[in-house]
Amino acid sequence: MLGQVVIDAVTTLGSGVDGAVRRIETAYDGQGNAYLVTSYDAVSSGSVVSQVQRAFDGLGQLTTERQQHGGAVNTGTSPKVQYAYSFSPSGSANQSRLTTVTYPSGYAVTYNYASGLDAISRLSSLSDATGTLESYDYLGTGTVVRRALPQR
Repeated sequence: MLGQVVIDAVTTLGSGVDGAVRRIETAYDGQGNAYLVTSYDAVSSGSVVSQVQRAFDGLGQLTTERQQHGGAVNTGTSPKVQYAYSFSPSGSANQSRLTTVTYPSGYAVTYNYASGLDAISRLSSLSDATGTLESYDYLGTGTVVRRALPQR
């Protein structure tokens, strides 16, 4: 796709700049999503320093992100973060919303949407297995006027 950066390389380092990463390559899927970002230790060729691999659903929403420091992603062993969405086909309302983020440790954060705020996808609270982490109140369509953190 036009306008997408595919390769970004540094041929000359400034004084005091760490040269561990000299080139970053980005690969895009057919929807234009950056699904693979790889850093190398040389301007051309070289070894992989780190890599990020992403998967997207048909709506272009991020579903999985794997990161590997010190080499290329291994889908069997590289740590991953998973994103889950609710989907309810309906008239013109946005019915696809982030519902859960699950971290490599298995810790999951749930994104909650109250019925009155739901039609415009405003987040009402974040929770985990222990309960509410924080809740939100809004002024108008998007300005957060109160962020409440329960005592733990």
